[in-house]
Amino acid sequence: MTVQEVLHMEKGSHIELPVVGWVEVMEVFPSYNRTVFLARPVDAGPESAIVVKSFLLTNTADPQQFITTIQGYFDKLRSYGVRVVHNIQFIQSHGDEGTVLIQTEKYVGPNLDQWIQKLSPAAGVGEIQNIIESVLTSCFLPLLKARLPENGQPAERLSNRLEIGLDFLGRNIVCRKDSAQEYGWLAVYVDLMPAKLILGCGAHGLEVPEPQDPQVRKLGIFRHYNLAGLLIAFWCHLTKHRPEWGQLFFKAINRFLKNRELDSVRSEIAGYMSDLGPRVKKLSSDQVHKLVSGWTFEDVFRFRILACQIASFKEPSPPLERAMSLLFSLTHFQERPLEEDAIARAKKLIVELVEL
Repeated sequence: MTVQEVLHMEKGSHIELPVVGWVEVMEVFPSYNRTVFLARPVDAGPESAIVVKSFLLTNTADPQQFITTIQGYFDKLRSYGVRVVHNIQFIQSHGDEGTVLIQTEKYVGPNLDQWIQKLSPAAGVGEIQNIIESVLTSCFLPLLKARLPENGQPAERLSNRLEIGLDFLGRNIVCRKDSAQEYGWLAVYVDLMPAKLILGCGAHGLEVPEPQDPQVRKLGIFRHYNLAGLLIAFWCHLTKHRPEWGQLFFKAINRFLKNRELDSVRSEIAGYMSDLGPRVKKLSSDQVHKLVSGWTFEDVFRFRILACQIASFKEPSPPLERAMSLLFSLTHFQERPLEEDAIARAKKLIVELVEL
């Protein structure tokens, strides 16, 4: 098995993994920073399916330190009560380009994005609310124990900032129907790499390699280490996949927060989205153009919020689906800020959304 074989998988291909043996690739999942695929050992049934996640480390990186960090992140999440994937194993594959760190875990079920995309229009409000309640109860609510004190305030005055983070997107949460659960669904967080931990130097772990640009870090910390930021990203990505349910998703999230008296989170979300509420559906393309004209990379999440609000009042269509996919691609960043061209194209695309 070569590094290239691990990093470039195709559905139906076969590969021999150390320790695991020969497997067949059943599905390849989208990912920006690694290769992720569903595999089945060739001499076993579907119930033995595993998820394989591979990440290329440079020759200067210490694979064992990487594993130790991920294990520490897993332990921290578990200590707070986040329902997180377990029975993970690590394999190292060495090549000229570096070391491929391979993480395997038992397949629990489709991820939330997959469930949302295949739910029929007849699914009903109740079913959607149950799924979101399950996810937020299992993977978000435990993070209340990880809140940091407000700056300059007594220790008991807690903020929405967290000492541990999540990449709280549907693709990182797997679900399956389970009548034993309170809301009829089992939800499990599965994204452990890169670890979202505050490092020994006091810096927030965000990506590999770690971004150095101050604005990138500020945005990343809000998205991954702030309760409001987590939910804004969560809502945007759900709405990207099913725009027609965008308002329903938002109401379900808001209902969850209201029922648990998480007023500070609701307030911060409302403040962040103050001029980007449902009323933007009444704006003309010229008004939207004026609204976004002065936006910069600092407003990257506002680009997504505005697009999701506009799209949530449109009829589903292939052009709308393509536009939303492109908008999220244009506004994706990791260790570097967006290029000016990407920002300009995102502005143009949002204006065009109005006329779809």
